[in-house]
Amino acid sequence: MLFALLGAVAFVLLIACVNVANLLLVRAAGRTREVSIRAALGGGRARIVRQLLAEAGVLAVAGGAAGLALGWAALPVLKRMVPPGVPRVGSFALDPTVLGFSLLATVLAATVFGLYPAVRASRADLMGVLRGRATGARHGARSRLVVVEVALSFVLVVGAGLMVRSFVAIRHVDPGFRPEGVLTFSALIPPGTVRTAAESARMKERVQERLEALPGVVSASAGMAAPLDGNIVQGPYGNETTAGNENDFQQAWYRSALPGYFKTVGTPLLEGRTFIWAEENDSTNHIVVDQRVARENWPGQSAVGKRLYIKVQSRRAWYEVIGVVHDQRQASLARETMGTIWFPDRTLGALFQDIWEVRVRGDPAAFGAPVRAALRQVDDHVIVSDVRPLTDLVTQAEAPTALVLKIASMFGAVALLLAVVGLYGVIAYIVRERTGEFGLRMALGSSRDGIFRIVLRQGITLAAVGIAIGVVGALLLTHLMTRVLVGVAPDDPLTMVAVAGVFAVVAVVACLVPALRAVHVDPMVALRSE
Repeated sequence: MLFALLGAVAFVLLIACVNVANLLLVRAAGRTREVSIRAALGGGRARIVRQLLAEAGVLAVAGGAAGLALGWAALPVLKRMVPPGVPRVGSFALDPTVLGFSLLATVLAATVFGLYPAVRASRADLMGVLRGRATGARHGARSRLVVVEVALSFVLVVGAGLMVRSFVAIRHVDPGFRPEGVLTFSALIPPGTVRTAAESARMKERVQERLEALPGVVSASAGMAAPLDGNIVQGPYGNETTAGNENDFQQAWYRSALPGYFKTVGTPLLEGRTFIWAEENDSTNHIVVDQRVARENWPGQSAVGKRLYIKVQSRRAWYEVIGVVHDQRQASLARETMGTIWFPDRTLGALFQDIWEVRVRGDPAAFGAPVRAALRQVDDHVIVSDVRPLTDLVTQAEAPTALVLKIASMFGAVALLLAVVGLYGVIAYIVRERTGEFGLRMALGSSRDGIFRIVLRQGITLAAVGIAIGVVGALLLTHLMTRVLVGVAPDDPLTMVAVAGVFAVVAVVACLVPALRAVHVDPMVALRSE
């Protein structure tokens, strides 16, 4: 996610620099006569380049300082934008690393993008300019820069569009449980309160009974971790075919659950049964698996009654499958890399601490105090912490995608705006330079509609070339976003077509004002100015 944001920052910087280079070219074109006179009076090319580069450096320093001030002012806003669950938000600051990076970026931008206009200005046709002969060489340079700017903006907006589609997709992902109406919390039994697995099971059964006796509570249960909280372990397992060779073992998430867990969190039971309290007090090797484990090991067959050879805490043994439940997302809403094997609570050694889920009628947040009181009635030594609705974990799982979406959308909007400004600036400048030509055309009988089409066609052609290059760039670069995309391919044609349509409309809008200005040129005034 951070690399995706860094890439977006680099693109915005490039687009801004290209825009500034274009403006510097326009400024240099307006100073062509001045530069030519300096050269005629003995000013060498290197000296002229140094002067123009120094002027660009002053602009860059002023822009860098303004950017730092804006960044400092925007930090509180950025922190408020960050969704819950994103780590290290408090450490966001303009530290020496950020200041150093900003200084380096400013110097490089001033050098690279200020040098090009300066060199071009120093190559002016001295005799042609002094004789009053205009040159059109710089039109091509400015047009090429606009094409580059549109292409870069297109790639960035496509990336933002893919993130929007990813966020929509992640909001519709089935997590394998129903978080609405569930309160989750951690309950720690201090060591010494219970000494054996049987004592731990009896206390947890009393806790469950006491919680389910509360008014408004539908069911309660626990496991070693809550869905999507990241507190999970994984391990190897084999089936009847691969048990003899550990090199062929597969990996799965290991989770433990007390009786009633799947009902409480809303994970459907698809086949067989789930755990009962008797299994917390004996040594029967029973497990529940999810659809993915069942599908990968026994495709087209019933998994109930089958066995898996599993290594748990240095102990290898055969475990019998007693049930199959719906896939439950454990590590990420975006994608799941492996299936889950569920053990009785005692199997993974969870004697002291479990994460409890309580399904209630009404607002889960209102049940925090009754839950704490119920656990104190079971044992005063039980420590309750991290009380929150289960929906918070889903929101936390969505947080990285939501953050990238917000920032990428802002960057995309800025890129689109810069592309419009760049395209408008070039077309407006071309119209201004061709004022005499347009006046002559109308004096010779050209219609205003014809002039309008000429200007509009020139702008749309530049935008079309930029969009075409942008499509190629997007197809090449968006594959780097594969790991942050959800439910959408990096080369998604719908996103490409939609962004291309937006850019086409924006290009027309950007060219309208210069085109309208061109058709209102008075032929006599234009000819007199020539």
